[in-house]
Amino acid sequence: GQLKEVGECFRDFGQRHQHHGGPRERLELVWNNVRIDGRIAALEKALHIKDFAVPFTGMMEVDLVDIRKPDARIDAIDSTHFLLLLSQLREKVSGRARMQQIVETSFENYFTCLQVIILQQLFKGADSGYRIEVCVCLFSRTVDWRAYHYVVKYAGREERRIATQRIGHLNLFFDGAATAVGYWKLDLSAADERYLMQELLHLAESEPGENILDCEFKGIPFDIPYTWVDSKVPHEGIICFIYARCNASNLKSLALGSSEGKHLRGHAPRPSQFPPKFSLPCLPDICSLVSLAIKCCSCPQISMGFHRVSGVCCE
Repeated sequence: GQLKEVGECFRDFGQRHQHHGGPRERLELVWNNVRIDGRIAALEKALHIKDFAVPFTGMMEVDLVDIRKPDARIDAIDSTHFLLLLSQLREKVSGRARMQQIVETSFENYFTCLQVIILQQLFKGADSGYRIEVCVCLFSRTVDWRAYHYVVKYAGREERRIATQRIGHLNLFFDGAATAVGYWKLDLSAADERYLMQELLHLAESEPGENILDCEFKGIPFDIPYTWVDSKVPHEGIICFIYARCNASNLKSLALGSSEGKHLRGHAPRPSQFPPKFSLPCLPDICSLVSLAIKCCSCPQISMGFHRVSGVCCE
């Protein structure tokens, strides 16, 4: 029963293989960053984890990621007990001792994204590296997990990079319902980031309107060719862009998910999987823009200030 979701994640690759963006490469979601004697062991080249043979000698390191999600009926630790936990943590002098108590508390409790962010802020200066450990430790113990990518962002720039690598880009992205919108900078030579590009292309092709904006490839303004959508994403180059949706698409995505009704690992979006009053930034509605433009142009005090299509009047 506990391995059901792990099994379903393998079937998910078959579903994604049919998506826009071309055939998907096999990626390992549970065993991340496997190294043997400091050298990377590419498990994604194996057909299945059973095809990987553990060597008889050497030092093996691995980030074992628990990709199971909390049951929607589970509640996070209540505010009274959380405040008590914070008080106890602040009494501890070393970051190591604080982290140990967080780990032990997570064995029997779940958290919210906001609580995880607060726990991160307990580690500053020389102990800021423990923010990474908080992100990794509580990844599968957070009830409103669909916003967990914001938790990772709040860890700090370098901490965010390492935490994302350890948890896995695809594990954080999940189905893109709450994670697709925003600024992306992807290295297409990396298998997991190339996979993300394929997923974002699939969403852009499936969702209404123009979703990929201000795109640059190898430092040059770029229009993504349909060959990327239809067959193959290149294996080299840095691509940057903004993925955007209109408000109606955002609301639909948060309510139904981004998998066309075929919910990833059986996880249809539920309100408990999001923080309270969760919303996403959206493109301005074209009707609102036209109305605002007419209003601005008819007002001599502000007509000269309306010089950008963003739904906001400049000074």
